[in-house]
Amino acid sequence: MKQLEDYSLHQQLTFLYIAFAYQTDFNLSEAEMALIEKKIRGWCPHKDDSKFRNDFEEAKDWYSFILHQDPAELMPTIMSIANNLGKKLKDPKSRQQIYSELYEISTIDGEINEREEQWLAGLKRDIGLII
Repeated sequence: MKQLEDYSLHQQLTFLYIAFAYQTDFNLSEAEMALIEKKIRGWCPHKDDSKFRNDFEEAKDWYSFILHQDPAELMPTIMSIANNLGKKLKDPKSRQQIYSELYEISTIDGEINEREEQWLAGLKRDIGLII
């Protein structure tokens, strides 16, 4: 199994966004997946389409594997990704963009539930927007 540092930042974002979308209401809609793909594409606009697709699918498989085969590692992986993004992305605007995109994912179904609010607050802290 690959380690966190073996995945690119956009793959880590893919994992984080999918985990957020699913774990906050235990539903992952087509609209959420389409939005996640669009947002991740924005982080790597010059990446070849086939390479982007391969990376995106690999990140989805990574999330699915942990969710189904090693669920005890899910939250530690999410927290490690958020902390890593906070360290690697020195520009506060990039970290704010992550938070804004997570917020947008949470509103795609027309409402923000309490669990989404809790996750947003925790991830905001973990990516270094709150000191």
